[in-house]
Amino acid sequence: MACTKETVKASGLNIWSEEAPGGPTPVVDIIAVQGLGSHEFYTWVKKVPAEADKPKRLRDKAQFWKGKKTLAKDQEDGTTEVMWIRDLLVPKFQDARIATYSYKSDWKDRAVKTNLRECANLFLNELLQHRQKENALVIAASSRHYRDLGLSVAGIIFLGGPFQGSDAALKAKWLSQALRYDRTLLELLQKDSQPLFDVATDFADCHIDWDTVCFYETQNATYGPLTFQTVSQQSATQLGRRMIPFDTDHSGLNKFSGEDNVNFKRVLPEIRRMVEGGGSIVTERYRANVPAQGKRFPESTVPIVRDKKFVERQDIFRALEFQFSQSNCHNRAVLTGLGGVGKSQIAIEYSYRLRERDPDLWVFWVYASTAERFEGAYRSIAAKLDLPGADDPKTDVLGLVSRWLSNINNGRWLMILDNADDIDVFQKIQEEGSSKGNGPNLPLLSYIPQSITGSVLVTTRDRKATSWLSTGYTSVIPVKLMKLEEADQLLRAKIPEGLSTGFDRAELVKELDYLPLAISQAAAYISAKAIRMSVSKYLMLYRQDEQSQSRLLDQESGDLRRDPSVPNSVIRTWQISFDLIKRNKPQAAELLSLMAMLDRQGIPEFLLNVQYPNLLDLEDALGPLDEFSLVTIEKGGKSFEMHRLVQLATRKWVELYSDGQRWWGEAIRVVSKAFPNGSYSNWKKCETLSPHALQVLTYGLESSQSMLDRASLLYNMAWYNWIQGRYEVAKTESEESLTLGKDILPNHDMRVYQSVEMLALVLSNQGKYADAEAMNRQTLEIREEVLGKTHPDTLTTMSNLALVLSRQGKYADAEAMNRQTLEIREEVLGKTHPDTLTSVYCLAYLLQNRHKYGEASILYQRACAGYKSSLGSDHPITKAK
Repeated sequence: MACTKETVKASGLNIWSEEAPGGPTPVVDIIAVQGLGSHEFYTWVKKVPAEADKPKRLRDKAQFWKGKKTLAKDQEDGTTEVMWIRDLLVPKFQDARIATYSYKSDWKDRAVKTNLRECANLFLNELLQHRQKENALVIAASSRHYRDLGLSVAGIIFLGGPFQGSDAALKAKWLSQALRYDRTLLELLQKDSQPLFDVATDFADCHIDWDTVCFYETQNATYGPLTFQTVSQQSATQLGRRMIPFDTDHSGLNKFSGEDNVNFKRVLPEIRRMVEGGGSIVTERYRANVPAQGKRFPESTVPIVRDKKFVERQDIFRALEFQFSQSNCHNRAVLTGLGGVGKSQIAIEYSYRLRERDPDLWVFWVYASTAERFEGAYRSIAAKLDLPGADDPKTDVLGLVSRWLSNINNGRWLMILDNADDIDVFQKIQEEGSSKGNGPNLPLLSYIPQSITGSVLVTTRDRKATSWLSTGYTSVIPVKLMKLEEADQLLRAKIPEGLSTGFDRAELVKELDYLPLAISQAAAYISAKAIRMSVSKYLMLYRQDEQSQSRLLDQESGDLRRDPSVPNSVIRTWQISFDLIKRNKPQAAELLSLMAMLDRQGIPEFLLNVQYPNLLDLEDALGPLDEFSLVTIEKGGKSFEMHRLVQLATRKWVELYSDGQRWWGEAIRVVSKAFPNGSYSNWKKCETLSPHALQVLTYGLESSQSMLDRASLLYNMAWYNWIQGRYEVAKTESEESLTLGKDILPNHDMRVYQSVEMLALVLSNQGKYADAEAMNRQTLEIREEVLGKTHPDTLTTMSNLALVLSRQGKYADAEAMNRQTLEIREEVLGKTHPDTLTSVYCLAYLLQNRHKYGEASILYQRACAGYKSSLGSDHPITKAK
C-alpha cells in the first residue's frame, strides 16, 4: 500500500507509488532523500494559497530559526498542498517505484548524534532490503557488499547539496551554542569542514559513471533579520557535472507548485532522461564488471627482500596506519625527507606488513625517478597480471594497467611510487615511442587512478610533489633523521661483533648526523676492512679533516636493498637532488651553493637578503631547498640551518663544477656587506654574523674585489671586537685590514686611514701610546687635507688623538685639542649630538685629572644629561657615565 501523509515514517523508506500484489516488479526506483533538518513530509510540499497574491508570513520566512512543524487542519484552510513526489512524479512514471527517505537529522534535537556516513549506511541497508539483496552511494561504489547497488544507480540529482559547506551552518551553530543544542551536524556543514570535504572527495573519486546533475539556487534566503545565499553555486556544484540554476532560494529547491512551475520543468527532463536511458547504461555496466575467469591470486612486485634486521621507526608507521586507516575510499600518503633518510626501506617494510595482514592485497612497486622507469614498471605489472596485449609493442600499456587498477572487481591494491623526486616526469605529456603505444598523449599522472579499492604510497625528496601526486600536505609523513637509539641499533646490525663499543658507536652516529645511509655506508666500509678496521679507527679517520670526510662518504659499496640505478654513497645520492634542483630551479641551486660556504647553523634571513633584496626572490629560491629538506627553517622563518652532511656534499658538488672560487667570493661579499660596524645598535647583528665571518675568512681568494671585501669585513670585525674588549683579536684583524688596504687601494683613500685609526684605538687600549699617537697624527694630517678640518671623521681623529695624549700625561696638549674639537662639533653637529657629548665628557675627564673640579663637574652633568636624553637610559654609554 502506498504511503500517505498520515502513515509517513520519520525514519526510513516511504514508498508513495502503488505496488499491486503479484504485479510486475518496478523497472526503476526513484528515491528522494531529504536534507539535514528536514521534515519527512513537508520538506517536499509546496503550499499554494487560495489567493495567488497572498503575501508570505514572517513566520514562514523564519523557518530556519523556528524549525518546521506539521500544520493542523485548521491552519491549512484556504491552501492546497502539492507534495510533488506523490502528486507529480507518481502519475508520470507508472513503471517506477517512487519513494522518499527520511532520517533523524534535526540539528536542534539534542538526541540526534548521527553522522553523515551513518545516515548513508542506514539508507543503503534499507534500500537493499527493498531490492531483495543480502545487505550513500560512495559506500556502494567501494564496498563489495553494496557493489551491485552501486552498479545499478543510473543517475543522481543534487538539489543544492553543500559539497563545500554553507554560511548558514556557521550562523546556526552560533544560535545552537547559545541555546545549548547539539552542534555535531552543523559543524559538519561549515565551510572548509574536513569531514564534509572527505565525503565530497570520496564521491568524486568513486569512478562509477553515474549521470550526475547539480541544481543550485540563485536567490538569497531570509532567516529572521538575516538575508544571504544558503548554499553558493560553487558549493552546490561539482566540476565536470551538469549544473542547472533554480530561480528560488534554498528552501524552494525541493518544492514545486505544479507541472507548470518553471523549476519543475527544469528538473523533470533530467529525471526522465535518467529513467529512460538508465536501463541500457546499467546493463552495460554490469557486463563490464563481470569477474574475470581464472583471476590470479594477488602478489607483490616489490623487488627487494624483507630486511630481517629492520630498525623499527614507530612514529612513522603509526602515521602510515593513520593515513591508510579509512576503508572504502582511495588513500594516499607521501614519505618525504632527505635522500638516504630511509624512505624506501620504510615503504618496503610497510608493504610486507600489509601483505601479512591482508594476503588478498596486490602490491605494485613502481620506480618513478624517470618516465622510462615508470613505463617499464607498468609493463612489468601488465606481464605479472597476464593482461591481454601486454607483450604487443603497439599496446597502450599505461592505459591497460590503469584500466585494470580502476576496475573495483580486481580487488584491493597498493602502489608504491619510489623516488618520485621530479614532478615534471608526471606532468609533461608523454612523447612518441613511450609505452603508451597507440594510446592518447597524456601525462603520467593520468595513469595513476584514484580507485576506491586502491591506495598509493609515494617516496620523494621533494615535498612539493605531494600537491600533484597526493591530496596535499595533509598526506605528508616527514621522515626525519634517526634517533640515537635507532641509529645505534642500525650500526650494530650492520657490522661484525667485536668492532665497536657503545661510546664509539654513539660518537660515530653523531658525526654522521644519524643519517641511515651514511651509517650503512660507514658500516659497509668497516665490515669490508674488518681485519684492520674498527668503529674507533673509522671515527679517527673521519675526524681528520673535511677532505677525509668527503672521501669516506663518497665510497661506493654494493647494497642489494637499494635501487641498483641509484648511487649508494651519501655524496652522490645528494648530488642527484642538487642536479635536479639546478635544472629546474637554478636560483635555488645558487642559494644552496652560497649557504654551503657559510657556517651551517644560524644563517639569518637578513644575511641572505643581501643576495636577494626582493623577498619573493628569496622565497622562490628557498622553497625547493625546504621541500627537499636540504635546509631547516628556524625561529619563525628568520633563520636557517643546513644539515652537516648536506653542507659537505654541496661543497663537493660545487667543486665538481669548478665553482668553488666563485662561491667563496660570493660568500665573502655577502657577509662583508651585511656585517655592520661595532656601534651598540649593531651588537646583536655582529654576534649573529660572527660565525659566518670567521668561516668565510678561511677561504683563500686573490681577486682585488675579494681582497677589498675581506678588508672591509675585517675592519668592522675589529671594531666590534675592540668595543667588546677583545683587543688582541681586534689588533690582528685591524692589522690585516690595513695591510690589504695599502696593497690594493690608492694613496689617500680614506678606507686605509679608517684601518689606521682602528689600529691606533686598539694599540691605545693595549698601552702602546707612542704608536697610537703616531698613527692618529698621520690619520689627522691626511683627513684634514682630504676631508677638511670640520669633517666629522676629522673631528673623530682629533678626539682620539687627544685621548692618547691624555693617557701619556700630555695634559696641556690634550686639553687644547679637546677644547678645539668640542668647539667645532658644537658648531657643526650641535650641542646635543652624541659625538659632541663625547667631547664634553672627554674634556671633563681631562679637567678632573688636572684638578679643575668645578668646570669638570659642570661638563660631567651636561654630558650625562645629554646622553640620557639622546641615547636613552639603557644605552651602555649612558650607564657607563
